[in-house]
Amino acid sequence: MSIRLAFGALLAAAALLSADRGFAQEHVITPELVQQRLVDAATQRDSDLAAVRIALSSPGAARAAGVLGVDLASVQSRLGTLNDGELHELAARAAALDSDPVAGALTRRQLYIGLIALAVILIVVIVA
Repeated sequence: MSIRLAFGALLAAAALLSADRGFAQEHVITPELVQQRLVDAATQRDSDLAAVRIALSSPGAARAAGVLGVDLASVQSRLGTLNDGELHELAARAAALDSDPVAGALTRRQLYIGLIALAVILIVVIVA
């Protein structure tokens, strides 16, 4: 029994001593890739920050801030405290507001067309 134990201990020691220590230095992601991702994240943050600042400098934002009693200078000074995700979401909303400022509001023409269509549907249902 002691021979088996000694052989097992010798085998375990040989396995530990022969392990390649170079594995600890190998990384899945290269330092260049990490650096590139950090640069990309900083560029995205700067772009998002600029988009939000442009949206906040619009006359519509000034009117809305006046109605709400919010100081836009204070808001813009605090933009840097947002994390990347919050800032990116805010920039996406600013871009959506820029592309469609009324975002779901109906024009008078669309409202009239909808009311006429509703009236026609009600008349058809009542008659049928």
